[in-house]
Amino acid sequence: MERSADVTEPAALQDDPAVIGSWEPVRFRCQHLPVHVALLHTGRVLMFGGSCNDRGQLTKPMPAELWDPETGESRTVDQDLAGDIFCAGHAFLPDGRLLVAGGTTGYDTKRAVFGQQVPLPPFRGSSQTYVFHPTAERWTRGDDMSAGRWYPTLVTLADGRVVAVAGLTRHFPWVVLRSVEIYSTGRGWQPCCRSHRPTTAPASCSRVAARRWAPRPSPTPRSSTWPNRGRPGA
Repeated sequence: MERSADVTEPAALQDDPAVIGSWEPVRFRCQHLPVHVALLHTGRVLMFGGSCNDRGQLTKPMPAELWDPETGESRTVDQDLAGDIFCAGHAFLPDGRLLVAGGTTGYDTKRAVFGQQVPLPPFRGSSQTYVFHPTAERWTRGDDMSAGRWYPTLVTLADGRVVAVAGLTRHFPWVVLRSVEIYSTGRGWQPCCRSHRPTTAPASCSRVAARRWAPRPSPTPRSSTWPNRGRPGA
């Protein structure tokens, strides 16, 4: 937790867990690899991993799980999805629902190229979108994106829309997507811009989209710019 250097806290508060937080052991153990975790407005924690980095589960992804930190209870979301949301991106919509987009349609295959093991083809992205409803604790299918994205980043803007950037494509030449899409409730996905061109669109696109998967952009309070918070290899 970052605290401003300009604020001096009383010594009694500097060690107060209610102020600085604290760690404690948790007895809960996930049944499946929790690649993605999100704290819902209900207080429960949603965990999901799709095929969970197991190519054998690609066509039969693992179900999501819900955990209640207050009671310690957990349960499986007994609902099959049509696609694999392993390495998807996710962000919250204004009403608290969780938007999940992208994922995996194929695992990488290692091949020897000039004495080096190269993933060829690499992981291939999915264009599917799902929405998790915290109160009903169920998934619904959303509109597909225009292209597959493996390990994209989704960011909620100040106006409630969600922007999707980067992610490896589904088809050859298997590159990180330059195109950017914006999701809004009722309209689904709409194209935004090309990341290598300047734009005055509400979410100006960083060059990071053209050369990284899973970048870490963040919006400004007015959603007018989109500075790059990532780093190579992040």
